[in-house]
Order: sequence, then C-alpha cells, then structure tokens
Amino acid sequence: METAILKELITDFLRSRYYKNHELSPNKNNRVLLVNTDDLEENNFNKTDGKYVSADCVKIEYLIRKNDIILAPLTPSSNNIEKVFFFNQEPECKMTISNNKNIIRVDETRINPGYLANVLNSSLFKQYLYPY
Repeated sequence: METAILKELITDFLRSRYYKNHELSPNKNNRVLLVNTDDLEENNFNKTDGKYVSADCVKIEYLIRKNDIILAPLTPSSNNIEKVFFFNQEPECKMTISNNKNIIRVDETRINPGYLANVLNSSLFKQYLYPY
C-alpha cells in the first residue's frame, strides 16, 4: 500500500471523535509501528522484549501526538516503541494480540484502505491504543 494512503488513514483516525475524546498525556508520545510481515522472518523479531524489530525489515513508524502524525523509519535506537502493529498481504484475515501487551498482530490479512480503516476504528485497536 502506498505510504501516503497509510498516512491518510491514520490521520483520519487521529481526527476521529474517538481519538479526540481520549487525550494523550502531554509528557508521553504514543508510537505505533506498522510492520509488513511479508518481509519479516520470525528470527528477526525479538520476542523477549517485544519492542524491537530488526533494521532489515520493511517498517513504518508513526509517532502520534495530539492531531499530528510523523512518519519515520525505525532504527535500533527506536526500540522503546510502545505499540507494534503487524500486517501482511495474504487473503485471509486473523487478528490476535500476543502475550506481550505491547504487540498487536494482524496475520494473514489482505491490507487495503477499507480494511485498514476498519482495523483502526475497531474497538480492539482502540482498547489497544487506550487501555484505560
């Protein structure tokens, strides 16, 4: 999917009523990492800490604060990300949250604008971003 489309969908989510009703702490940035699992092998993911994905994977990091979104590559120094969102291009859909509460995985999912918009607006994703 085009990066611009992903950014537009996330921006729409940030402008949504739900997001505006859940203010983020001014002293804390919420980061969401989207990783294309088509390019992610199991041994590239550090499951013990759950917050680091190796630099050879295709990845997009969204730094979310208020109504702003910043697009940046993930680097080893970015291993303090709080949320990880996995997706790939397979035709079937299956969403799970791993044992590590910092990770949400969308496996065997065909990513398209409509599906991603539904994921971003799903109660599961919202509870994941805002667990309170």
